[in-house]
Amino acid sequence: IEEGESPENGALRELEEETGLKGEVVRTGESLPIQIPEAKVHPVLVKVFDEEVELSREHSKHSWVSRDDLDDFETVPKLKQDLKRVGIG
Repeated sequence: IEEGESPENGALRELEEETGLKGEVVRTGESLPIQIPEAKVHPVLVKVFDEEVELSREHSKHSWVSRDDLDDFETVPKLKQDLKRVGIG
């Protein structure tokens, strides 16, 4: 999140910058601290308008997966916990 930016606007900006996708915020969850000093995770559930992804140079591939298959992938720590915070799972 950039200075002065809300978690919701930050999520929408990052989504578009990294994937080319645009969306709208559906719901947010309670923020929680992570193991990086002075950092927090801000769970934000976003509905995307299109599924055509255009990755930024930061990424080399992507995949749409169901939450039931998350254990088969290396994801961010505590992703399932974060999904529960926005009412998924």
